[in-house]
Order: sequence, then C-alpha cells, then structure tokens
Amino acid sequence: MDNSFQIFKPDNKTFHWDINNILLLLLLIAGFFKILNLEYISKIAGIIIFCIILLGIIMILANLFRKKPLNGVLNGTITFNSDNICINDEIIKIQSIKKIFLRLDDYDGKNFGITGKASLFPKLSNGTNNLLDLDLTDGVKRKLFFKMNYEMQYEVLKPFIISLFRNNIMTFEKAIEILKIEDDHNIEKFKTELNRKELE
Repeated sequence: MDNSFQIFKPDNKTFHWDINNILLLLLLIAGFFKILNLEYISKIAGIIIFCIILLGIIMILANLFRKKPLNGVLNGTITFNSDNICINDEIIKIQSIKKIFLRLDDYDGKNFGITGKASLFPKLSNGTNNLLDLDLTDGVKRKLFFKMNYEMQYEVLKPFIISLFRNNIMTFEKAIEILKIEDDHNIEKFKTELNRKELE
C-alpha cells in the first residue's frame, strides 16, 4: 500500500567508519611520513598520497550515483489512514492526537548534493529523513523516522491531513505546506475538498 511507509530506526552513533574516513586517515599518515622526509619512507608516502588522490577522484565521480548509507535499520511499518495512524499493530485514532509535526521532504534517490561541488560523500539520499512527532491526549509522545520511496509519495497522506484539519489538529496553512500545494488554483481546489462532507 502506498500509504504505508517503512519505519527507520537510526543507530544513534555520532561517528561511522567509512571509506572517506579511512582515506583521510591514510592521507594524514602518509603526509606525516612525507614531512619526516626520510628518503625511503618519503618515496613510499608520495606513492600512497598519489594513490589516495587518484582514488578520491574516482570516489567523487562514483558518489554522484551512490546513496547515503542507512546507519540504522528499516524495521516496522507506519500507515496513514483517513481516521487513524497505524504504527505496526498499534492504532492511534485521529481524535487521540493533541499535536502533530510532520516533515515529508526526503525520498529514496533524492539528490542532496550541492550542484557543481565535488564531494567524497554520496549525493543521493536513502529517503529516511522523514519525521512524525506526536503528542497524544493521554500524555504519550511518539517520535519516529520513516522512508519515502519516491518524491510525490506524500500525496497519499491527503485524506489523513484533511482529517487533521477537520478535527482542528492542523491549520490550513500547515496542511497546504505539507502537501506542497502552492499555486492559487490548487489551493482553491483543496479548499473545496475540505468543505466536502465525507472523505473519498
């Protein structure tokens, strides 16, 4: 189902060993030996530095097409229905939501690199930086990240967003911001949808 998303659980590590860090460490070590200027070590260090620079150039080109590593696990499912959110087997009714924050601006394959800027880091997103932050009427707070598979997948949340608006949990301005409704014609069309008695 398109209105279901995989839940992402970050591993909460602040540092991850990857090829970029290893290359940097090798470059620093080789540079240190080059500075020592011992004849045989200096020659080897020079060769290592050259190889690292060459490998770095190859990586910059390869990273244009590589995805950022997950650094966590995809585990569980969140489903946005017109009258509830289903987190795995837990059903949260719209009426149980006191406050909600949704960030839906990441998707699998999104290019988040700066155009024209060389980088050793992958330029494609894995789509897991979408956030649901809930305050429920019983005082429980829920916060989780989830993956969007494609750019426009946020549109499947429209029935859910409309229910939030009708239950005075979300403002009109926030609803059109989340659904990325910008031009006047589509805003008026959305207002008409909000005024209908029943969700489709």
